[in-house]
Amino acid sequence: MVHSNVQILRALRRQWSAQGLVASAMGGATRTVRASRQHGFSLLELLVVLAIVGVLSSVGVPAYQRLDEQQRVDSVTQAFAQQMQSARVLAQARGVAMRACPIAAADIDAASPSCLSLSAHAAWPAWVWRSNDASGEVVYRGQVVPSVVALRPARSYVVFDGSGRAAASNQTIVIQSVNEQTGAVNSADSANGGTSKIVLSNLGQVTVQQ
Repeated sequence: MVHSNVQILRALRRQWSAQGLVASAMGGATRTVRASRQHGFSLLELLVVLAIVGVLSSVGVPAYQRLDEQQRVDSVTQAFAQQMQSARVLAQARGVAMRACPIAAADIDAASPSCLSLSAHAAWPAWVWRSNDASGEVVYRGQVVPSVVALRPARSYVVFDGSGRAAASNQTIVIQSVNEQTGAVNSADSANGGTSKIVLSNLGQVTVQQ
């Protein structure tokens, strides 16, 4: 009888022990679920985040595009103005006129690029400087004008005579972003830049206005 009672007690202990493990496991699972819920995001939170991202994108992307276009305008302006000054010095040194003319973008690396016949204020795809004599030597190569930029001299050419003057070529050369040229930006954006000018006087002086 005593032996039987001992066996019963042992069986009850094993049962209680198993029930305790199950309860412990269930409690741990419940805590895990609660913790995962605490670390998650609600639908409302996700919608708020998406709305903020949308607002930042609508403001930031156009601003970046305007900045990129302005940098390209500045790059073309500086390159053309520097070559104008160099061509003037070379014309004075050689006593020979130097002439800038528009060329096709594909001819920028050609040995003897052909000058394009463009009207005044027409956009130049690229340019070179040549000795304005029988040799027609290419003395400076310009660059291909980016598609988002328009380089528009007021004349169809830029020339310094042998004394460095530009009596027959004085003009204002306008460099601007295509978006501003077509009116794709508002007045506030236009006030922030997008257009540069190079003023060439009769005496051959070069002035950059930005």
